[in-house]
Amino acid sequence: MIWDVLPRLAGRLIPSIISRGRQDSVYLTFDDGPDPIVTSKLSDKLSDLNCPATFFVTTSHVLTEKLLLIKLYNAGFTIGSHGHHHNSLLFSSFKKVSEDVNRSIQIINDCTGFRPTLFRPPFGKFNLNVLRVCSQQNMNIALWSQSANDWKPNAPGLLSQRIAKRTKPGDIILLHDRGLGADSTLKAIPSIVSNLRDNGFTLRALPLVSSKHV
Repeated sequence: MIWDVLPRLAGRLIPSIISRGRQDSVYLTFDDGPDPIVTSKLSDKLSDLNCPATFFVTTSHVLTEKLLLIKLYNAGFTIGSHGHHHNSLLFSSFKKVSEDVNRSIQIINDCTGFRPTLFRPPFGKFNLNVLRVCSQQNMNIALWSQSANDWKPNAPGLLSQRIAKRTKPGDIILLHDRGLGADSTLKAIPSIVSNLRDNGFTLRALPLVSSKHV
């Protein structure tokens, strides 16, 4: 589908964009949180499963859920920026992109003492100004190679089966911990992790370093 093809293509053409990882691994990534209920329960489930993951947080939500971001960070999950406002940056000016990205960096740093090196633009949409700002901030843009389509409600069993069937070596899987489908994703996580491991994949978090090689 196009929402998978375009990120993969961008990762091949632009050196600073990550859209795939190591061929022996799969990467679970979660966008749009933190959510006071789903993110907290998801963190607990992933920890119980000893499953690394990456959370791309929208920092307008972090302002009301600072302790939850600290919980994610202390649990060892990789934290990336999903910007401050969940608005498309596709047609945004350099100033607007810079303000949004820098504000998100500052909020994450103030909460955790950690400065994120990964940025996932809302909806995966970016322009040259996003590339310029991320380069100035020594950040990689992290997209995905498989979208789970969990932004809408799914039956948990069907969601986990679809992911297992579609996943290929090195896939970065886009999931959500906030929104209409987040509760279904939360329920599906144990079977998603189990199916992927049964298929021989190692589950990893995206790295904290600014590197094309994950």
